[in-house]
Amino acid sequence: MKSKCICDTQNSGDHALSCSTGGYSILRHDSIRNIMAEICTYAGLKAVEKEKLLQPCDNHNLHFASNIAPEARMDIVANGLWLPMQSAYMDVRVFHPNAPSYINQPMISLYKSREA
Repeated sequence: MKSKCICDTQNSGDHALSCSTGGYSILRHDSIRNIMAEICTYAGLKAVEKEKLLQPCDNHNLHFASNIAPEARMDIVANGLWLPMQSAYMDVRVFHPNAPSYINQPMISLYKSREA
């Protein structure tokens, strides 16, 4: 690991977990996504796909956090998780719950806030 991050901060393991500039959070996200997709395949799920483009949607009655961008993607899509021939859509969220900015928040509220 380099001594200085690309954001010009002293690099450390803790900094790498919370810096949004250096690219470590993207690497962690992609690693977890790839491992989860592999587990889906080993579990016997069919048609496991990563970074699958979602169908475009207009302004329907969607959840406020819905991604309606033209190039919206789902991290993992797999058939057969709940029912045969039914697709399950999985989103990977990565964050550092011990970051200084979260120090005064209960752990349960941090995880719940990521479910939106």
